[in-house]
Amino acid sequence: MNDPHVEWLRYRLELGPALSITDAPPLEHETDHCRLRLDAGTLTVTMKEHHASFESAQETVDQCLRSWQVNTELTYGPGEFRFVYENGKLVDRNPPPPGSPILVPGTGVLSLTGHAALTTGATVTRHTYPAPPTDFGVSPDVETLWYRYRGYREGKEPLPHMAYFCLTVLEWIGGGGRGRGNAREAAARTLGIDIDVLNRLGGLVSEKGDPTTARKRPKGGWQPYDPRELAWIEAVIRAAIRRTGEHAAGVIPKVLTMADFPPLPK
Repeated sequence: MNDPHVEWLRYRLELGPALSITDAPPLEHETDHCRLRLDAGTLTVTMKEHHASFESAQETVDQCLRSWQVNTELTYGPGEFRFVYENGKLVDRNPPPPGSPILVPGTGVLSLTGHAALTTGATVTRHTYPAPPTDFGVSPDVETLWYRYRGYREGKEPLPHMAYFCLTVLEWIGGGGRGRGNAREAAARTLGIDIDVLNRLGGLVSEKGDPTTARKRPKGGWQPYDPRELAWIEAVIRAAIRRTGEHAAGVIPKVLTMADFPPLPK
């Protein structure tokens, strides 16, 4: 081709066992780079800018799809919502004269994939597609937090270990190389999470646990977690990942306080 141009890409929506979408009307969305239409489980992405190869177009589109996937899976669980690339249309904006030999570039092989869904036994049924977020971005910090959260959900590490690591990432976002106390306060201001929430999280993941869950040996003996504490820790980590994505998108909503999370035992 003299002047190859990608007109559109097509993806297939794959859902996990915990999420069902039935009878959903088509969803349309537009970004600076492309127009998206999701209908009957097929996503068609029409490019608004020039890309000479499928690979180049996919790299741009995947930024949007990755934010869509992670934002949705924060609600429904890892592996429940992903797009798999199927094909696309490549045209020549300056076709050769009739009878000339044509060299066609290779088709793209990139695809946005996830891991197997982690079913919890319950299925949520929706009749609309989750919308692509306009207030959530996937930065390297979000990818790091999401990777560790996925690992916990896959049974690769205990919840307190994952949560402690994520807390250190939040502190790094807020304070970089400064002392931990200042960094935690800076994280609270930067991400819009009340310092009481981060301090309570730090205490729970550092000072409690039994031989199978504790991050370190508590000084005063083993203190097994109450199930409500474990649920609270996981809820805070999910909210912190979402808040980090909102920060990456340049949007910080109201401050998250203890009242935004499940009650803890007295």
